[in-house]
Amino acid sequence: MPFWSNRGELWPTGTCRSTPSGRSIVAERSAERRLAALLFQTSAADPPTFSVVPLLLLAVAVLASYLPAQRASRADPMAALRCE
Repeated sequence: MPFWSNRGELWPTGTCRSTPSGRSIVAERSAERRLAALLFQTSAADPPTFSVVPLLLLAVAVLASYLPAQRASRADPMAALRCE
C-alpha cells in the first residue's frame, strides 16, 4: 500500500476498477472517427488491426526490455562496480 493513501482509499468500490477501461473505450471511439480519414482501404474498427497492433507493441516492449537485460547479465558485476 502506498504511504500516501489510507486503508480502503485505493479501491473503495468495484466500479472504480472498470473506469479506466471504460475511459479507454470512449477515447478509442472518439479517435476512431478522427483517424478514419487517414486510413486507406481499412476500416477504423478492423478486428485484425485491433488484435495485431497491440501484439506488435507488446513484442517491441518485450524486446526493448529483454535485450538490455540480457546484455547487462553478461557483464561482470565486480568490473562494473570498480568502474564507478
